[in-house]
Amino acid sequence: MNDGEWTTDWQFLPVCTIVGVLGSMLDSLLGATLQASYYDEGKVANQYGERICGRDVLDNQQVNIVSVAIITSLCFFSTSYI
Repeated sequence: MNDGEWTTDWQFLPVCTIVGVLGSMLDSLLGATLQASYYDEGKVANQYGERICGRDVLDNQQVNIVSVAIITSLCFFSTSYI
């Protein structure tokens, strides 16, 4: 690997770090708002019982897929300009 390639590779590190943090935040936001959490017999459950927060729009796997799709697209388009 020559010096030019090494320099180019390091340009992606800040972008990937920022996109990773944004992905984690987006996953948490989607999970808190679009994924229902229920309280049942002294514990938080995935279903059944009294709903304590969130809307029952997506389940955990769907939240993960949506957040990964959005962040992957964001990373693809943002790194295409570097």
